[in-house]
Amino acid sequence: FGPNFTKEQRVQVKAFVFGAAYGRGAASVAADFKIPVYEAELIHKQLFANMPEASKFIANARTSCYLGQPVPTVFGRYRRFGLITNKNKNSCENESVNFPIQSTASDLTLRSGIKFQLWLDEFYPDVKIVNIVHDDILFECDLKDAEVIARKLIEIMGEVPKEFFGDTIPWEADPELCIAGWG
Repeated sequence: FGPNFTKEQRVQVKAFVFGAAYGRGAASVAADFKIPVYEAELIHKQLFANMPEASKFIANARTSCYLGQPVPTVFGRYRRFGLITNKNKNSCENESVNFPIQSTASDLTLRSGIKFQLWLDEFYPDVKIVNIVHDDILFECDLKDAEVIARKLIEIMGEVPKEFFGDTIPWEADPELCIAGWG
């Protein structure tokens, strides 16, 4: 995304991209964003025309669960599916698409957390990671140190994926500073 995109446009693009992976149709997106269905269909077609490998990945992933094939991640984790019924069919298809993506993101975050904690131990030994969830790393520190520490975490979260995938895809962390006051 470039500097000329609004937050609303970013949200719409994410709705299309993530929705497409989950089999979300143009009518659903059109209703959410109050645009004509034909416009949503056109955007959907253009999205996949520009990303044919993504389209192929999604199609293959949605069918792999029926073939009894475990869904792998680049780090060697697997998701297997048991009995697939008409009731859970859509959920299994969605998980087949989502698992390798979300699991890989989670593994990258965990690896970033390890590297970040080693840095903290050396330069800010009183600061500890409070929680790591999916793609978030939460830490507590003095407000005076927050910016420096957050910048280092952003740097680390950008470096770790490059170690595994090179630098062809930009990996950017989106920091959020939360200040809690007590008393």
